[in-house]
Amino acid sequence: MAGVTVVVLSFNPNAAVARRWDTEVGSPFVHVFSAGRKGEAGPLYHALGFRKSFAGVWGPASINFYADQKLQGRELHPSLGQDVHMLGGDLLLDPSGRCILPYYSKDNRDRPSLQLLLRAAEAVRCEQDYEQLLLKLVNDQFQAE
Repeated sequence: MAGVTVVVLSFNPNAAVARRWDTEVGSPFVHVFSAGRKGEAGPLYHALGFRKSFAGVWGPASINFYADQKLQGRELHPSLGQDVHMLGGDLLLDPSGRCILPYYSKDNRDRPSLQLLLRAAEAVRCEQDYEQLLLKLVNDQFQAE
């Protein structure tokens, strides 16, 4: 969708590990990393509201997923020194930096649907179009007087 920039925020320990992850998953997005000490997430990750959850990472749904992956012979992504108990999520910000859709994952596979993200992005675009239309109408009104 036009006007939307996707940014990956991770707590990879350094740029080399972040680039390795991008290559392994085929991510074409801008990648910002916020690393703390000993593989922990850094200050930006925490400031945005992301959290740790032992139960979220090792709950039945997650264990089932990883067991299925191994049974199917799939290679699991190594932690590369990161704290595996950190949960992710998705934040949709408007151009001014205001968070319009905070979605914090309940477990390590929980993400919002693409449809929800697209609807939220469209709402931001419509709001911007509406604001621009109002400004134009106000400017036209003042010029007419």
